[in-house]
Amino acid sequence: MPEAIFFDVDGVLIESLSVKGEAFALVFKDFPDDRGSIIDYHLAHGGVNRVEKIRQIFVELTGRQPTDSELDERMHAFSESVVEQVIAAPEIAGAGMALEFWSARAPLHAVSATPLDE
Repeated sequence: MPEAIFFDVDGVLIESLSVKGEAFALVFKDFPDDRGSIIDYHLAHGGVNRVEKIRQIFVELTGRQPTDSELDERMHAFSESVVEQVIAAPEIAGAGMALEFWSARAPLHAVSATPLDE
């Protein structure tokens, strides 16, 4: 038996990938014609943190680096829009059963890149 099991939250326990894609699109709602490409960028860069994603999307859309305040403003908008949606995100099929099965056999830990503030 394992000493402990660590589960990633996003995409393993809950289906939050599309929710976060919508949040990135909302962060750049001032570029409505680019909504699809913003979501596509998010999906294609799964291992990239939200700060870098926002920075790179900003550069792609505007042709320049964001100022610190522009980046902070968009990061705040992302955090505001994603928190409740991630909490309400549906469970990945079978995740609950896996947690129930393994919880009687080993300590379980949830791992997420979501900042503690969120």
